Amino acid sequence: MPAKLDITGRVFNQLTVIRHVGTVNHVLMWLVRCVCGKEFEVPSRRIRSGTKKSCGCHSRINNLTGRRYGRLLMIREVTGSEGLARRWLAKCDCGKEVKVYGHSVAAGHTISCGCWGREKRILALTTHGAGATDASPGLKRTYSIWAGMRTRCYNVSGERYSRYGGRGIRVCAAWRDSFEAFLTDMGEAPEGLSIDRKDNDKGYTPDNCRWATASEQAVNRSTTHMVSTSCGPMCVTAAVARFSNITVSAVYARIRSGWTVEDAIYKPAYARKGTAK
Repeated sequence: MPAKLDITGRVFNQLTVIRHVGTVNHVLMWLVRCVCGKEFEVPSRRIRSGTKKSCGCHSRINNLTGRRYGRLLMIREVTGSEGLARRWLAKCDCGKEVKVYGHSVAAGHTISCGCWGREKRILALTTHGAGATDASPGLKRTYSIWAGMRTRCYNVSGERYSRYGGRGIRVCAAWRDSFEAFLTDMGEAPEGLSIDRKDNDKGYTPDNCRWATASEQAVNRSTTHMVSTSCGPMCVTAAVARFSNITVSAVYARIRSGWTVEDAIYKPAYARKGTAK
């Protein structure tokens, strides 16, 4: 078996070596990543000799000059150095010239200078009037609420995803793809109110959503304990303030140690679990 020369992390033409994956018929094999993003295994000798320069995309994008991809017309290659992703100068239909990666335009990932993405975002706002300069604050705020609702449920990188999408909370199909449908069902968000799900274990649907105050939402949180009192159902914080002589943190400490919510609130501070009368 040939001695293994560690080439992990080195770049050969369009290929970056990721790790050694073993041997096949006494030939060292390496996992590599092409500049286009594709990963595959290749023999060590083909990498080091330069006979394998890419996954094949290098030859497929050999000459893009004069070709059109989306809004881009390819003018000329501007880099061709060994080991670097090849770039072309392209002219967008909006008139702007940009440098783009050949593998990206060939794969359809880059279709403009960026103007198409901006236009789509503007279109999403202006089709229902939320992006108009004279749109009411309520309409703009309602759009922000709708967008935030979708982010919580579908953006896995979002800070709050684990509490929503991560536990199966979804937006109904009608609302997910259409702000107009959401606006029709819910109307503009009243000042001081935000969207609230009546059942925190269910998703965002017309039957499960309402406009609610921050305090109403706090009572409805999945982490909020409710208790029956002589004044009706109350959250723990409100019940403690009215009926108990101990702190809220002490009540929650009791609950975590196994007390019922009612006992944690109503039994006096000197009482211990199992001994209070």
